[in-house]
Amino acid sequence: MTIPRPPKSYDETSFRRIVSDIEQTLDKTRRKNEDIVLDGSNARFILRSPDGTYFSLSVDNAGTLSTTNLGTTPP
Repeated sequence: MTIPRPPKSYDETSFRRIVSDIEQTLDKTRRKNEDIVLDGSNARFILRSPDGTYFSLSVDNAGTLSTTNLGTTPP
């Protein structure tokens, strides 16, 4: 998404158009009231703990959840 440069002086129409563009882009990138399914060997759900450590969440065939410590560098 490319946000246009603002006009030199405040223009309500331009401002509303920019906000609308941002809202439309956000609506396309997040799902509301929909399931999110991750499958495949490369799909991971990454969580960041309060101390900044990243963990990968996985599930086995019995439905048991486990985490893997990925360290403090973002994956």
